[in-house]
Amino acid sequence: MGERVERDRQKRFMAAHAACHDRIYRYFRRRTESPATAEDLCAEVFRIAWEKSGAGEELSAMFLFGVAQNVLRNHLRSAARSANLMLSLQLERTEQLGSLQLERTRAGPRRRRFRP
Repeated sequence: MGERVERDRQKRFMAAHAACHDRIYRYFRRRTESPATAEDLCAEVFRIAWEKSGAGEELSAMFLFGVAQNVLRNHLRSAARSANLMLSLQLERTEQLGSLQLERTRAGPRRRRFRP
């Protein structure tokens, strides 16, 4: 009985994948910066769909596009956090360099020691 259920699950998943993969990929491709990102996000949608199919969830196009919308939202949120972190690090680095230069200016020119 379990083997038959698993085969049915695989058939439903493969049917949903065949019917929607290209459309979901194009959805991501229009909204992301690269084909690789679009493919990664598309794979994430179908990973989630596989997990949900075990719980008996119907894998309709509407369901898959809802998952795709959530995956895209998560991706954009993550990208924004990464960009903000990089900006913060750059500002911190600039401030550190600025205060170091200020200290050097206050200390006057550095004298070099000459060794015979």
